[in-house]
Amino acid sequence: MQKMLADSAVKMIKDVISICNKGMKIEPGIILVVQTAGKASTWNPHVHFLITEGGLDKDGVWHNVSYMDYKMIRKKWMYYLLKGVREIMGDDEEVERIIDEIYEERGKEGLIIYAKKEKVRKRDIVGYLIKYVASPPIALSRIVGYDFDTVTYWYKEHATGKGVAVTVPVYEFIRRMIQHIMPKQFKMVRHYGLYARNKVSKVRKVLERIFEGVKDVAQEFRNLMERVIAPGSYRERMIKSFGKDPFKCPKCGCEMQLWEIWHPKYGVIYSFPDDPRYDVKE
Repeated sequence: MQKMLADSAVKMIKDVISICNKGMKIEPGIILVVQTAGKASTWNPHVHFLITEGGLDKDGVWHNVSYMDYKMIRKKWMYYLLKGVREIMGDDEEVERIIDEIYEERGKEGLIIYAKKEKVRKRDIVGYLIKYVASPPIALSRIVGYDFDTVTYWYKEHATGKGVAVTVPVYEFIRRMIQHIMPKQFKMVRHYGLYARNKVSKVRKVLERIFEGVKDVAQEFRNLMERVIAPGSYRERMIKSFGKDPFKCPKCGCEMQLWEIWHPKYGVIYSFPDDPRYDVKE
């Protein structure tokens, strides 16, 4: 079930990105985390994923996708998820009945998702993933009572943001916890598309080509600046550009020497008599 959940999410993402890119098939980078526990530590399977804002086409050209339609994501997610359920459950009349009811009830809007564009630092992304991979279904600090027969714990309700206490029999509590233990060899964190291990060499070649292009542009910029900005001192450049000597006194025509720099807000910034590099004698 967990693998089907992950695979359905990836199919949905690739389909949505392709549609947003006018039907062109491009390959994004996807990091996906499977989570089974909800706020109350009950069974609530869902996925978290981080995706690149675009992807590479078959020729290795990058195509940016900065916007994805929220309503379309909801409908596509419902389609691929229910399709995955059908594939693993087979021809089951009860399953088909439930799926038909879901389509009838949610067909126009699709399933609930949370898709918000976030601008985060690399460190925050790592913390985001660790939170859902390393954390147990429930923290010990949330278990507030145990009397050999029952366990009392609390969780923060999503709708109100307030803490809610729950008391359940011991064996029910154990059942709620062990249901979140993943099957052996199951990978909670999965990498798809450009982040997949077998695509590393392909991405590296594209990055090398990009960096070569950046180096060429940088060299062209340096060459341009060398042509625009003539070598020489500040005085020489001012004379060449504007035909005026900034060190020539406009009153008497004599060459001026820097004596003091004064700012109307900060006062004296530099004073030649106070400069320790020079020994000014009265």
